[in-house]
Amino acid sequence: MKLRILALMTILGIGAGTALISCSGKNPASPSGLTPTPVPTSSYKNGGVVTTLAGTQGSSGFVNGNAGVSVAGSGIPAATFYDPYGVAADNKGNVYVADEENSAIRKISSNGTVSTLASGFDYPEDVAVDNAGNVYVADTDDNQIKEITTSNVLMTLAGNGSSGHLDGAAASAEFDYPFGVAVDNAGNVYVSDEYNYDVRKISNGVVSTIAGNGTSGYLDGLGGAAEFSDPYGIAVDNAGNVYVADQGANAVRKITPGGVVSTFADIYEPTSVAVGANGTIYVSNWSEVWQYSSTGTELLAGNSSYGHANGTGSAASFYYIYGIAVSPNGVVYVADENNQLIRQIQ
Repeated sequence: MKLRILALMTILGIGAGTALISCSGKNPASPSGLTPTPVPTSSYKNGGVVTTLAGTQGSSGFVNGNAGVSVAGSGIPAATFYDPYGVAADNKGNVYVADEENSAIRKISSNGTVSTLASGFDYPEDVAVDNAGNVYVADTDDNQIKEITTSNVLMTLAGNGSSGHLDGAAASAEFDYPFGVAVDNAGNVYVSDEYNYDVRKISNGVVSTIAGNGTSGYLDGLGGAAEFSDPYGIAVDNAGNVYVADQGANAVRKITPGGVVSTFADIYEPTSVAVGANGTIYVSNWSEVWQYSSTGTELLAGNSSYGHANGTGSAASFYYIYGIAVSPNGVVYVADENNQLIRQIQ
């Protein structure tokens, strides 16, 4: 699994003259001819305070318990994760984690305890939650999208388990390494189908392709005329616009409800994207979280070096960010994979 991801990280497609937000510490396998353009320090926003929400720094495992540290005398251990990838937040203060190597979806309750919501997945890469509390999982190596209902019933929402590309009835549809999952206010589910180089939609039991054509590339356009290079994380806003972290294209792509694909932002190797209730777009690369709002583009937290440091803005550090999410009240959650932590930015 890790070899597949590392191999994908060498696939880069950029347009001539593209200026990239830099994360120069990550991905030593990048082509030597690629020199990211740093963003001026004056654009940094050092107002995001990073703290640790859950996990034991640098310690992989599968332990439920207290989100932060063990509680002395209580017998409650400190929780551990093993390569947390995707993350989602509901409207009740709970956070959900796609705990990849543990093949499980973990839940960090608002009271600060970590539990296992469901297990038995095959390298789940991403997770999303709707307004009612149903949880959706990109069960990546199973080539399926799963749903965990509010009654804790685990079911297959779409995909027959075979690797391929087939639209139609959800039960017979096929995906090829679905990496990201998102859900809109109407309950439509969107999937970044990485090895099919396209974006799929699951609505009323039917799977369709809304953008991309199966060819790896970097081309804006309408629906199937557009091309994606390496679609990772995915998000949808209140107006129905879909945002895709096109990691190989060094860009965040935007798909309108009408299917028009454009480049929303150029950023070096984006891994995940999230949309706040106020329309602010958050984008991660391997060690930084950026914010796109009406006031401009700002570095919310992190820097180009890998590490583990809580702190404010660029004083904080991360080590391979694979997923981000934002709660209704604006708290940004980060799946900090190599640190085996879930971090939060407030």
